[in-house]
Amino acid sequence: MDKPLVSIITAIYNSPEALEKTIQSVIGQVNGNFEFIVVDGGSKDGTVDVIRKYENYISKWISETDNGIYDALNKGIRLATGKWIHILNAGDTYFSSCTLQKLEPFFISNDNSILFGDVIKVYHKKEILLRSNQNLDKGQYQMPVCHQGLFIAGSIHQEIGVYDTKWRVAADFDFLLKCLKKQYQYFYINQTIATFDFHGLSSNSTAGPRENFKILLNNKYHLVSSVIRWLIFGSISWAVLFLKRYRFVRSLIYLKNKWRYL
Repeated sequence: MDKPLVSIITAIYNSPEALEKTIQSVIGQVNGNFEFIVVDGGSKDGTVDVIRKYENYISKWISETDNGIYDALNKGIRLATGKWIHILNAGDTYFSSCTLQKLEPFFISNDNSILFGDVIKVYHKKEILLRSNQNLDKGQYQMPVCHQGLFIAGSIHQEIGVYDTKWRVAADFDFLLKCLKKQYQYFYINQTIATFDFHGLSSNSTAGPRENFKILLNNKYHLVSSVIRWLIFGSISWAVLFLKRYRFVRSLIYLKNKWRYL
């Protein structure tokens, strides 16, 4: 039996509604040349019931305690057999039912590389198109691509390994820097891949900028330019996240975004 082109991995814990939303998006794909792996962290609510409800559409699933989101994703990666690995977290959806079908020529014609495209962020019920940074080699101070728009060749994981779980919120950034240091090729695809709600682990945490800085020092990839960019932009992001704790500042940020994206 031929291996699937894509292994879709979804990690979940105690969120049945979000999981069902993602499952319906995956099984609605016109292109069926994929496997779907669900990794549950030992949920105590109705999440496992949702998995069993759609069990015929799920290639592999496990439900057991884990050591955080990246430990769960690593379990999925180790189970994956596809040529490409795609992380689609619970609550995330593909942009359309034809997303994987449109990407199939890129999956077939490329090997041992990184493919990435654009995503849509839902913020205060507004859909915002996030264009990916097409030049990944440029000194980065944080993850330059949303993981929902990122496809990593399975062969790269075989060579580099999985996510380093000592990084709690930015292990994907660490992994990408390792790929760039190894000079794997990357290709931007001018397509919208997925939609996600802006409520992730690192989206509202000051731990993100701190961890990004440690990752930059650890990997030493374009270190000077990356650290300079972190000092300029990362510290600003850190300050904004800190100030968002205050209701007045949150209100100003909301009004600014509402005005900008109308």
